[in-house]
Amino acid sequence: METKRKRLTLDLDPTFQRRLKAIAALKGVSMRRYCQDAIGRELTKDEGTGVGGMLSDRPDDELFAELRRDMEAAETTLLKYRKLGREAFDPSIEKQPPERYISADEYPLLAELWDNDADAVYDEM
Repeated sequence: METKRKRLTLDLDPTFQRRLKAIAALKGVSMRRYCQDAIGRELTKDEGTGVGGMLSDRPDDELFAELRRDMEAAETTLLKYRKLGREAFDPSIEKQPPERYISADEYPLLAELWDNDADAVYDEM
């Protein structure tokens, strides 16, 4: 038994429609055939690169179940990312040591430089 075809309606800019009509005519095909072929090529290309690789002739309920699982996994990953930070997911980021402040006790020479009226404001911080 032949499956029933589905209709797709496109609203095109007049200039775009004229270009489509001209190119289809030059190729000797209808605009409908030209669009079906172009869409078919794009779908094949996208499926080949993994963009739509999960789409196939499988039943819709299988596809939606797989999409749901993928979305839940993505949400879990996002929550972990927010909790642990980017460093936990991106190995190219070097972990920074905790901030460390220098003090006058550690560096007496700097203490002499800092001991002036202009820098006294920092003593209160």
